[in-house]
Amino acid sequence: ERKRKKKEMKDAAAAAEAAKQDEAMDEDAGDAEADTKDKAEGGEAEKDSTPKSSSGKDDNVPSQHRRALDAWRSGYVVPIRLAVEVTANLCAGSAPEEAFEPHRHGGDEDDEMMMWDSDDEAKLQAESAAQGSSDEGDTNPRDVGLFRSVAEGGVPDRLFDLLRSVAAFATSAASLATGGAPMPTDAAEDLSDLLAKTGACLMNALANLPWRTSSDDAGGGDAVAASGGAVKLWGGAKERCGAAVAAYLSASSSSAAEGQNGRGLAAAAVSASTSVMAAVLRHRPSAIPSAVGEDDLRSILALLELGAEETDASSPAADPSADVRRDAVSMLGLLTSLPHSSEANDAVCVALLSSLGRARTENPAVTCEVLGVLMDLYGSYDDPNDPRGHEEVFRKRDALGAFTRGADAFRKRVREEERAGRVGEDEVEVWRECSLNAGRFVKYKKG
Repeated sequence: ERKRKKKEMKDAAAAAEAAKQDEAMDEDAGDAEADTKDKAEGGEAEKDSTPKSSSGKDDNVPSQHRRALDAWRSGYVVPIRLAVEVTANLCAGSAPEEAFEPHRHGGDEDDEMMMWDSDDEAKLQAESAAQGSSDEGDTNPRDVGLFRSVAEGGVPDRLFDLLRSVAAFATSAASLATGGAPMPTDAAEDLSDLLAKTGACLMNALANLPWRTSSDDAGGGDAVAASGGAVKLWGGAKERCGAAVAAYLSASSSSAAEGQNGRGLAAAAVSASTSVMAAVLRHRPSAIPSAVGEDDLRSILALLELGAEETDASSPAADPSADVRRDAVSMLGLLTSLPHSSEANDAVCVALLSSLGRARTENPAVTCEVLGVLMDLYGSYDDPNDPRGHEEVFRKRDALGAFTRGADAFRKRVREEERAGRVGEDEVEVWRECSLNAGRFVKYKKG
């Protein structure tokens, strides 16, 4: 009996222990289920709380993508962009105070063909004279020392190396996008913005810093000679421009979204390169004979057609290659301001008139530049027999007729842009003045 009771007690203890273990296992299972649910809910909350992009839209991208984008910006884009912005200000110097308030034209919506009358023209001429007199004078003495320090520190060369590096990366990314691996929109916008700021910074450096080639310094003076100089800039920018143009054309042949992504990146790389090329011609003209050849002229003429067939008259701001075409026109104007052959003049004339024929759809900023270059090219010499005026080319190509039609189309396009409110007052003011000058040019050529 004692053995039986002992066995029952032992069995009861074992049963109690087993029940305790089962209860513990049930609790562990419940905890695990609760943890899984909490993680799922937390993940959903993390996804819902994804921060918005710089454009204010919810990208709805995975959290890993967002973390990668934040790392890209904080570790690469933002520090470089801030450094470039500060350097651009250092290279800009102290701007003089404005000597006048820009003229504001209210306009009469019913006056379509008589956009600007003689009173407007007189005011614009007076303002132009006032602005010209206000810009006279030497550079601020404080800026002279600052510019020298920036140049001696090798900043311009570092800027150029940065431009080449970023442009090469953008060109590579454009090719990958065309191949089906587009760059995220936010990252592509960051890259385009960085290229634009770096190009603008280099333009300031070329305009103001004593940063010249050895040949520039041969005439004396105490200008600082930096390695490479203007010739190096031209050659390097031209190389990057050629690679980016190839990527742009490849992307343009694709109608997919990947092609559009690649085209935008490539256009940014081309634009940054052409802005530097134009600045070299404008601010370092002594480098032109040794840097620019016939092949360069043909390349610039080709740039004038880049993306021209894709322009949208209702959305000029959406044209990624308009700045490239404007830079190309500016470069043609700078090159033809120097002595050149009739053959070169004819090639430039044909290209500019072709662009002018698109005035109703072309970006007004490009057409404004075209009109200005044509007026400089064929209005600088009063004697029609002066070979420097290339009057024979002007007549052979019926340039006056094409110019008149283009100027009329430009006038109407400017009015459309102004009414639609797509551009600012300052830009419209420049276009108005260009249109007035074009009208005077036509009267001058007609005698």
